[in-house]
Amino acid sequence: MLEAPQEISERLSDTLMYRSMGLKVIPLIGKQPAIQSWKRYQKEMPTEMELMGWFQSGNLNMGIICDKIAVIDIDKYDFVERWCECCVDTPWNVKTPKGMHFYYRSVPGLRNAVRVHNFYDVRAGGTGYVVAAGSVVDGKSYELIGEVSLDLPKFDPLWLPGSSETSKRIIEPDDIRRVSRAKAYIATIFAISGQGGHASCFRCVCKLRDFGLTRSEAWALLLAWNRENSRPEWSEAELLHKLNDVFGKERS
Repeated sequence: MLEAPQEISERLSDTLMYRSMGLKVIPLIGKQPAIQSWKRYQKEMPTEMELMGWFQSGNLNMGIICDKIAVIDIDKYDFVERWCECCVDTPWNVKTPKGMHFYYRSVPGLRNAVRVHNFYDVRAGGTGYVVAAGSVVDGKSYELIGEVSLDLPKFDPLWLPGSSETSKRIIEPDDIRRVSRAKAYIATIFAISGQGGHASCFRCVCKLRDFGLTRSEAWALLLAWNRENSRPEWSEAELLHKLNDVFGKERS
C-alpha cells in the first residue's frame, strides 16, 4: 500500500535535509537496503534526482550511512538507562521499537561493530548505516527525540564497558589506517613509459614516505603497485634504487 502524499513529501524532505548536511541516505525495505548497489553510496553522495526517485513514491524507509556520525544502537532499555547515566548527552537521539539510537560525531579510525559487550552496536566507519527517524519497521516507528544536528559531542570509546579491550575492537589501529590510506593514494598514480614514468614512480615512493610508512611497509606496497600500475613493470633492482633514494639504504 502506498503512503499518503503528505507522508511521502515529509520523507523526501528529510532525505534532502540530510543530504544538505553532507550525510548520505539510502532507501531501505524494513531495515535492509532496497537497492543492490547501496555500497556505492558508502563513498558517493546520492544526487537529488536519485533521492526523489527513491522516496517520492512507495513505502521505503531511510538509512543514514554512518561516516561523519557514529551511532550507538542499544536494544535493551536497561542498558539505555545505563548509557544515559554514564555518557555525554547528545541532542540527536532516536527512539527505536526496542531501544534507542544515540548520535555522536565520529572519530578517526572508528569502525562498525556489533554486539559489543553483547548489548551495544556501533554504527560507524562509513560501512555501517542506521535506520533513520521517520522509518517504520513491522508497524513500529523510529521517532526523533531532540533535534537533527551535526553539532554533536565527539564519540569516546572509553564510554563503553571494558574500554581498553573494546577500543582495540572498534578503533582501527593507526598502523593499519596508515598503510591503507597510503595504498589507496598510490593506486591513483600510474607510471607509463614515455609519459613521465620515472617521475611517477619516484613520486609514488615519496608519497609512501610522506604517509609515515616504514621502509619494509613501503617496499611491500611498492611491489604490489608496480604490478598493477606500471607499464612496463620496473625491475626490482630499479625499484630498490628509488626506494634507497627516498628512504636511504637499508643498514646491514
